[in-house]
Amino acid sequence: MSLSRLIFLFCMSMCIGHVQCGPVSNHGNEVFGDLYANAINYAQENTETLEEILAFDKAIIEGDIIMPSDRNAVDAVWPAVNGTVSVAFVIHPDLVHMTNSMLKAMDMVSEHTCVSFHKRSTEPDYMLFYPRKGCASYVGYQGGEQKLYIGPTCTFGNVAHEILHALGFHHEHTRLDRNEHIQVIENNIQTGKDSNFDMKDGKTFGIPYDTSSIMHYGGRFFSKNGLPTITLLKHSSEMGQRTHLTPQDMKRIRVLYQCAGTGEMDHKPSKEKEERFLKMFGRLKKLYLRVNGTITL
Repeated sequence: MSLSRLIFLFCMSMCIGHVQCGPVSNHGNEVFGDLYANAINYAQENTETLEEILAFDKAIIEGDIIMPSDRNAVDAVWPAVNGTVSVAFVIHPDLVHMTNSMLKAMDMVSEHTCVSFHKRSTEPDYMLFYPRKGCASYVGYQGGEQKLYIGPTCTFGNVAHEILHALGFHHEHTRLDRNEHIQVIENNIQTGKDSNFDMKDGKTFGIPYDTSSIMHYGGRFFSKNGLPTITLLKHSSEMGQRTHLTPQDMKRIRVLYQCAGTGEMDHKPSKEKEERFLKMFGRLKKLYLRVNGTITL
């Protein structure tokens, strides 16, 4: 879909959503010009909300989370094969021009975690990067072909955000402890979109709330008037960025997928660790016997 067509549909949806769209008068061209400019700005700053606003054939919440039609969907971590989590992927031919963005997004994840990605050959379970109006994804492993929707305005950071959804992560702003860190300004939220800001119970793994997380909403997501829908209660350098994974983002992935070095979640020692322990135990046993005069070396 062309960008102009996308913006036209967005303008119409914003009018339907009760954003200020007065009748066209003698200044009709100016009004439409302002609306068009505002729509472009919104699309560039809030691209993860476009799929919910513009899609009428999918149940989507929080802007970019696809609700599965099969209520028995797995909604869990991607399975390990031979002890390694490597997710197969396919890029739709219509998205070839955005290949670098998708590869960069996958590299952001694999560089700092034990989750990697590879081009699909015959794997039955895989991510399919699929063209749509905006960015969207299911949350967690669904099994089979799992689509990640990528729109024309999605950056590599938006793609990384959707990949984390697919790996099993929800939005940071829906955490139960969010009111200690942010304030949701309900009066500025688009009509009917209030539920996208609801708090939900979920695993936090004891990791502190992170306003800088790549999974956090931006300050004007679903704004009906251009004013903030979320403000910070505590000082932070950024909120809802889409340029990098924060240390907390990396830790969440490592803990959920039980990567080595994640403390209490790292229950299973590697074969190398077991061999080192046995060697060390053998040396200590010999030393003990030697000190007690049982054997001579």
